[in-house]
Amino acid sequence: MMYRGYTITEKRTKWIVEFYGKEYFAFDKYEGNTHDGEGYCMAEIDRIKREERKEVDANIQRVDAQVKK
Repeated sequence: MMYRGYTITEKRTKWIVEFYGKEYFAFDKYEGNTHDGEGYCMAEIDRIKREERKEVDANIQRVDAQVKK
């Protein structure tokens, strides 16, 4: 499955998230696991994207502050 450019793959014992063919993160499946693996992977990808956006916004604010001086 593709989600926001990341590939989510279900293996026998774990979920793997790859970005351009390189493993980005993975988590093991275990008995009694109550959350949906695909959904968990998508939520983690969204969290990563939010963090990246915060960093971009902070850099923009820094540049704006420097330009206004």
